[in-house]
Amino acid sequence: MENKDDIAILREIKANKKEKKNKEIQKNKKENEVFIDGNIYELVDGYFYDDKLYMQIPKDFQDMKDEIKDIKYPNIHRPEIIKTNKTSEIDITFKIIDQEIIEDSVYELTIGMKNMLKNLNPSNIFISQGLKKINLKNIGFLELKTTAIDGFLYNLMFFMVFEGKVLIGKIACIYDDYKTWKELGFKMIDSIKIMY
Repeated sequence: MENKDDIAILREIKANKKEKKNKEIQKNKKENEVFIDGNIYELVDGYFYDDKLYMQIPKDFQDMKDEIKDIKYPNIHRPEIIKTNKTSEIDITFKIIDQEIIEDSVYELTIGMKNMLKNLNPSNIFISQGLKKINLKNIGFLELKTTAIDGFLYNLMFFMVFEGKVLIGKIACIYDDYKTWKELGFKMIDSIKIMY
């Protein structure tokens, strides 16, 4: 029978092995790879809207199949661009709203969207909000936890000016995976560039 000291020693050995493995992975990762919780995610160049919008996205993400779009995004306000992973559990979406906006109004828009989402569904839980300056563009963001049919979702929404209109982007996953996709999501947002 193992005593408490033996168990503590075994735990420490296991933790040291994991830390050593993680350091080795971190050391050998490529420039476009992100290391989160012992996993490596490779980000690749993503070009959208006739190559005018650039944002890095995970390598294995593809256009969502039409039959899955019809289930997950059934209404007429469906985003124009929907990228998803192989299991269609994690989505990255873009939608242009036909509303004129200027750079100085992006944070005001972000707060307005937060208030609208609160009113639409008071059970939404807001985690954070803010404004980032990325490549000379103001990008507002909201993090929120929303309900779904079978659980909760993590949503990282971002708002910016694109060709004088409002562009809304969103990264969404099941809430259990939010730590990974929060970190990856902000890395993706930080890569945004307008190419015109």
